[in-house]
Amino acid sequence: MSNSKISDLTAASTPLAGTEVFPAVQSGTTVKTSIANVQVAPVSSGTANGIQYLNGSKVPTTGTAFQFDGTKVYNNLTAPPSGWSGIGTSWWVKQSNANGGFYAIASGSDAGIFMGHNGTLGQISVSYGNTAGYTPLGFYTSDTLRWQLETNGNLTQKTAGTGINFTANTPASGMTSQNLTWYEEGTWTPTVTPGGGSLTAYTSSGKYVKVGKNVYLTGHVQITTAGTASGQLNISGLPFTAGNNINQIGLVREDQNTGVIYYIATTGASTNAYIQSATNGPVIWLNGYGYAFSFTYLST
Repeated sequence: MSNSKISDLTAASTPLAGTEVFPAVQSGTTVKTSIANVQVAPVSSGTANGIQYLNGSKVPTTGTAFQFDGTKVYNNLTAPPSGWSGIGTSWWVKQSNANGGFYAIASGSDAGIFMGHNGTLGQISVSYGNTAGYTPLGFYTSDTLRWQLETNGNLTQKTAGTGINFTANTPASGMTSQNLTWYEEGTWTPTVTPGGGSLTAYTSSGKYVKVGKNVYLTGHVQITTAGTASGQLNISGLPFTAGNNINQIGLVREDQNTGVIYYIATTGASTNAYIQSATNGPVIWLNGYGYAFSFTYLST
């Protein structure tokens, strides 16, 4: 074939497959070899083949870095790049842009990955172990941890008042919120006082579940010694303050002797309620009588 300038040759198809061959001089003889056998020799400093080498090695020593296509890799930093807290000896991969974009750490049980802009647009962190304060999986905005996937599998809300937002749905005309921000369950102890006279002794117990502003409440009051008690049965100590400043009503049953049905109502915006008969009359104050109730009310 006739001699040709390199610039006159047909362009190769890229990316290269690694099997392409080209001439090389080996021990004074011209031979062919595949591109897969080509290596870039290390240099003591400067840039070769798009990679910046420091201290004569592809793998930098403590506190140094090499750069490839706008990304810096740090090895064994005693302190990470500006804007991040250190976790001791570690590997860091950091976009050279000051706002970051991708960070990778590896240091024993603190290994992990940070993705996203540094603070301005939030970030996602992924790591295993948190002996240095790094979360297993954290979702941030403006450097504030909002949600965390715990090592026990729970997804934990980290900012009070936030939750699951349903604003994509078309609301009713009276909508005041589409944000589900609360779930809780537990026990509570009703405190009992009579409408008149004095109650000598009683026992009480209760449970509740709160979903958003809805409180699902159960309770039981057992009169041990009635004393001179009379009138309605007042209860205080509801686990959450009732809202809307209106009475919210549920059912009560005397469950030890008569089976008579009463009602329970909250007292405005408070943690108080009362039990009366269906005609606003008193309950029966006798030893051994018990009142079981269950109702739902809206909290503030």
